[in-house]
Amino acid sequence: MRALQNKSKPIWRDIVLLTVSAGLLRFFMLGQESFWIDEMATFHRVSMSWEDMFARLLELKYHPPLHYCLAKLWCGIAGYSEFSLRFISALSGMLAVSFFYLTALKLAGRKAALFAGWMFAVSAYHIQWAQEARFYSLMGLLTCVSMYFFVRLIEKRNLASLLGLSLSSALLLYNHYYGIFVIAAQNLAALTQIIIETRRSGRLKRKDLFGWISSQLFAAALFIPWFAVLLQGLSKYGGGTGVLERPGIIHLLAAPYFFAGESLVLAAVFAGLFMLYLWAVYKAAGSMKAFAPELLKDHIAIWWLIGTVILPYVFSLIAAPVYSGRYILAGSFAFFILAGKALSRLEGKRLLFAGAALFIVMSGVLADYYIGPFNENWKAAAGEISAQASPSETVIIHPAFCRKAFNYYYAGEAEVEGFPLLDQKIEGKGPAVTPENAPLIHRQSEGSDGVWLVYCHSYDPNYLLVEKLKKDFRLEEKIELHKIEIFRFEKSLNVPTD
Repeated sequence: MRALQNKSKPIWRDIVLLTVSAGLLRFFMLGQESFWIDEMATFHRVSMSWEDMFARLLELKYHPPLHYCLAKLWCGIAGYSEFSLRFISALSGMLAVSFFYLTALKLAGRKAALFAGWMFAVSAYHIQWAQEARFYSLMGLLTCVSMYFFVRLIEKRNLASLLGLSLSSALLLYNHYYGIFVIAAQNLAALTQIIIETRRSGRLKRKDLFGWISSQLFAAALFIPWFAVLLQGLSKYGGGTGVLERPGIIHLLAAPYFFAGESLVLAAVFAGLFMLYLWAVYKAAGSMKAFAPELLKDHIAIWWLIGTVILPYVFSLIAAPVYSGRYILAGSFAFFILAGKALSRLEGKRLLFAGAALFIVMSGVLADYYIGPFNENWKAAAGEISAQASPSETVIIHPAFCRKAFNYYYAGEAEVEGFPLLDQKIEGKGPAVTPENAPLIHRQSEGSDGVWLVYCHSYDPNYLLVEKLKKDFRLEEKIELHKIEIFRFEKSLNVPTD
């Protein structure tokens, strides 16, 4: 932690430039994409009354209220468009860069912090979640705020830092329970720091230990109003959400791939940067014997990465699945700091080449994201059917829970139904189409002059519904949109009618 006492020149220009750049990239084309099913869940909750929204969250138990409250307050002013519902996420991503830069500055120095800050600012991975009406980007902001006050508390040990850490940690939990892994990482780093300082001074500083414990107790006290809901969720889901699957080792090894916005090229670059960081540590140590002590100088960033990536993976194996490419966003910041340190060790032409190559690759991934589309294209699907479907036809959405996204954009007169007949929670195999239940589609299509069958996140890999409809209708057209398939059927003249 040699960079904790950073006394570089004023860094406000860095912060302004990074913040403006991050904001432009996150607000650019913010309302372009259609809502997808997860965002529609946010839409329906925040469009409820306050009483109904909290009743729904208390029923679900695995979604804390902070993001929904902020989104509801903002949408009450700005409306419920794609732009306004995603505004909180985009703003969170923009504000996060300043706290992240300040944290990286204290941990790694200005040169490494600039590299890390720009990697975050232009990251397609972070921009993607900053342009989604969910809680991931706000989790990123609160992670950075909490880590900033954590580093300040280690550096200054004052009341303001303690209160800032406690409040930001509590808000982190009120936004998403995954925040507990950020707090776990901080506790591991704090314990390591206490051990280091105790060995250095020869005595335990009880005042510092008491201060740290106090900050954790205060954060826990602030979370007490929602703690009972968390316990009920643990009882119901075992610590998971009931949706995620148990990860394999490939999911852990794929962390750089997730951080790279699912780009294999950038993932390879990120893996190379991590290896470069380890090599730089080894070179600074001079021998394998001194490698671990040298690595401990970066223990805060290392515990940050371990606590938010490896620890959730282990928890998913022994308890309930919580590991997700979306959730480990909280650990990507630590990775950027370590990558920034690796780049900062380079000099001259090597530094210029590495920086330029990284910028070009990350810009390419970002351009590919903007070209899109990324979400399922419900605007086009609903627009096509609204324009062509007659009132005597039927629209059937499979699976049924996708109706919410379709209905948001639908302006037609044809009746819209879902298959299966009742919305089903995604449990086990989910609302799967089987030879036993597929014939039920005849009940929904009976009496219609035509059917528009829409697949998205389909549980019908063998297209059993299509085959069943072919018995009563003639398949006229198949329309393929991003992540959506539309089958248009017309009444067959060969089918006898009463």
